[in-house]
Amino acid sequence: MSWLMTHYEKLTLDKKGRFYVMSRGASQEAIEAIGIRSWQPLTEASPDRNFRKRFGSCGEKLQGSLVFPFWSPLGDILGFEARGFPEKWISDYRLRPSSRWTPVWLSDRNAARMLWESGHCWLVEGCFDLLALRWVVPSDEPIYACVTAGLSFTQTRFLKRFARRVSLVFDMDPPGRKGSYNAERKLTKMSIFVDRIEYRGGKDPGEIWDSGGKTALCRAFADINSYKLSKELSTAL
Repeated sequence: MSWLMTHYEKLTLDKKGRFYVMSRGASQEAIEAIGIRSWQPLTEASPDRNFRKRFGSCGEKLQGSLVFPFWSPLGDILGFEARGFPEKWISDYRLRPSSRWTPVWLSDRNAARMLWESGHCWLVEGCFDLLALRWVVPSDEPIYACVTAGLSFTQTRFLKRFARRVSLVFDMDPPGRKGSYNAERKLTKMSIFVDRIEYRGGKDPGEIWDSGGKTALCRAFADINSYKLSKELSTAL
């Protein structure tokens, strides 16, 4: 784990990458909280044979791609999701064996602390859904991107331990609806209160952002904004 963490902490987000993720809904705060970076090759060959085989000894094949880290609950790096642009491709890398027993998803680095304090989290499918939803979800409640339309065993086990309420904001297409239903069934059996958020204006939050930015998101997620406002008022009182 140390070789990847050491290298990741040296990475920055270049101007081209910053422009792209901000056009897809990222705020400066979200970029830093999530740790979005532009990949530059390692100065020494990776000790992981699987990494070298897939990406080159120093990760040369990832050059210039956007990387979204997978953070462990303790804030250690478990791997990353890499995305090419403008030519679109997606690949991911997970450290073994730590990623086998730790939940792997995209989130803020301090998401686990936020969940511990609030007991409430929001689940989406992909990284751009996370960036979009951040505009309408209370800033002190974590959003986890599951990377797929469903929950893994380790993700479910983690939520069982720390969540009291989970809001599902999966895609509105058939796979997303099926994944949302299955996730609700699993979590409800664990006595976790589950909201399945219905919305209009796009297939997913990222698509809604692309169609009309924050205005479109506020319109599509009016119920979330009502919840956000009521929470802010109760805190102020």
